[in-house]
Amino acid sequence: MKIILWFIFIPIVFNAKAESVDWKQFNDSVLIKVERLPGHKMGNTICTGVVIHPRVIATTAHCADEAISMNIVFDVENGESASKIQKVVRSGMLVHPNYLPKKSLYKNDLVLLFLDKPAPVLLEFIRKFPKKNPLKNGDRLTRIGVGLRNNKNLRNTTNPIYVKNPEKGVMETSDIYSYFGDSGGPLYNDSHELLAIHSTIDDFDGKKTPHAFAVYLSDYQEWIDQSIKLYLQKHP
Repeated sequence: MKIILWFIFIPIVFNAKAESVDWKQFNDSVLIKVERLPGHKMGNTICTGVVIHPRVIATTAHCADEAISMNIVFDVENGESASKIQKVVRSGMLVHPNYLPKKSLYKNDLVLLFLDKPAPVLLEFIRKFPKKNPLKNGDRLTRIGVGLRNNKNLRNTTNPIYVKNPEKGVMETSDIYSYFGDSGGPLYNDSHELLAIHSTIDDFDGKKTPHAFAVYLSDYQEWIDQSIKLYLQKHP
C-alpha cells in the first residue's frame, strides 16, 4: 500500500535560485498557517497559496483537510514580524466538490479561501489565467513556495520543467524539490502568467521516477468564477 505524506516530503537537495529575485513580482504568493483542533494527528501545518482575486486565495484542498481556520500571511518576507495577516474560518473555505483524496491525491486538489476584506496586494499582480496552455514540453517554470528551508518559512523559488497536461485540471512537471509548506505554491511561466498550484510529488509510474502534479487553474476557471460570484453576493 502506497502512502503519500504531502507535508513532510523533504528531499536533501535544494534547488532554489541562486540569483536575487524581485519578490515584488510574486507578492501574490502567501504563507498559510493551517490550524486544527488541539491534539489532531496532523497538527498545525504550513502551506503556500496565491491571490487570484482581491478577496480570494487559492491553495490545495489537502491543506484544508480538517482545518478549523487558516491565517493568511501577506508580508511573508517579514518572517515572525509579519503583520499583514487575515484569518479565514471554516465557513470561508470552499473545497472543489470533486476533490476525492481516497481516489486521487492530486485531481481537483483545490480550495478557495474567502477574505473579509481585500488582500494587501497590488492589483497588477493579481493575474488572470491564460485561456490556452502556453507551454510546450521542456519549458522552464518558476514555482514559489514557503516550505521550511534553513528553519525558516520564507518565499523561495524552484525551476521545474513542464512535461505535459495528462488530463483536464492536471499539470505534470519534473519538480522533485518540495519542502514542508510548499503545497499550494503558484507556478508561473517566463511571462509571469499564473498557471497552476503545486499539489503532489510521488513515483506514480512505478519506476522510482519522481513526478510532480499541479492543479492547472484555467481548467477550473468557470467553477472559480461562479464560486466567487455566489460568495460575494452573500458576503459583499
